[in-house]
Amino acid sequence: MTNVAVVGLGAAARTIWAPALAKVRGAVLVAGADPDTRAQGAWARTAPRAAPHPNLEELFDSHQSIDWLVVASPPPLHEQHVRAGLAAGCNVLCEKPVVRTSEALGGLRAAAREAGRHIAVNHEFTWMPILAASLAQVHGAEHGRLRFAQVWQTVDDRGASGWRASGRTFAEFGTHAVDLLIEAFGGAPSTVSARMPRPDGGKGDPIDLVTLEWPDGRAAHVVLDRISPGKHQYFESRFDCEHASIRASIGGRAQVRMGI
Repeated sequence: MTNVAVVGLGAAARTIWAPALAKVRGAVLVAGADPDTRAQGAWARTAPRAAPHPNLEELFDSHQSIDWLVVASPPPLHEQHVRAGLAAGCNVLCEKPVVRTSEALGGLRAAAREAGRHIAVNHEFTWMPILAASLAQVHGAEHGRLRFAQVWQTVDDRGASGWRASGRTFAEFGTHAVDLLIEAFGGAPSTVSARMPRPDGGKGDPIDLVTLEWPDGRAAHVVLDRISPGKHQYFESRFDCEHASIRASIGGRAQVRMGI
């Protein structure tokens, strides 16, 4: 059996991680940590067998056989919580973005090597069946060479609260788009340019217009729109190859009306 704990008991922990871990054979969710008492209460209702704690120190004192720590806390706390997990002898699975700089990432890699443990980042999009199928077609010979790609998201996120209200759209979600594009094109781009307009003023980047270019002339474009009152589209992708255009869509809303 693999014992798992979660730090950061917000919506992602309750609606994504707890249900997902319940489906993993051999995984046992044993505890969670969050200083917010409301989050602790919601967690207790979601995962009644996984004891909530106010911090990682108490969690590790109470459960000394944690194999994996899932870090689902706000991004500014990721590095601190990853290091705490490694120091406690855990492997760590961290939500993105794991850190903000390459120097910080190097420090975490060194800490993992010293502890003899692993760090994984939750870049799951390339493993999703619908996107994995798209990538398989892109990498196959049938449709020819990939020449251009687009990915975009349309969400009305203006009512966000907590750390999500800080408006760090590209850092919070854009890593998924970049990870998918690197996999599709077979390597990192040589040039990245971006504009982040603020039509309503305020802070952050509610709109991201990002262009990525590869040395051989191929390119991709990312559009993230967090202020749209229109249809919610969680993730859209289109890969334009020589002989076909491959498109995938995740999310959205469906409306059903019944009557006499």
